Amino acid sequence: GRRVSGSREAFALQGVPNVEQATLDEVLARVHGDDLARLESALARAMAGERDLHETYRVAHGGFAWRWVHAVGRRM
Repeated sequence: GRRVSGSREAFALQGVPNVEQATLDEVLARVHGDDLARLESALARAMAGERDLHETYRVAHGGFAWRWVHAVGRRM
């Protein structure tokens, strides 16, 4: 699948520990269902080079809580 890059800290915030790259599916699997379609749409626009990514959404954290994350990204 498509891979996304970021810092170890950024991935750890999203529940994907000890990596600097992950598949997009690994990241999206942790996103709250109410935020998923909006995030997927924003990611598609960013990956197409239409605009930078600036989205706030919730991710599952520790299996029992939701953590708010604000992602900023640019297609390279």
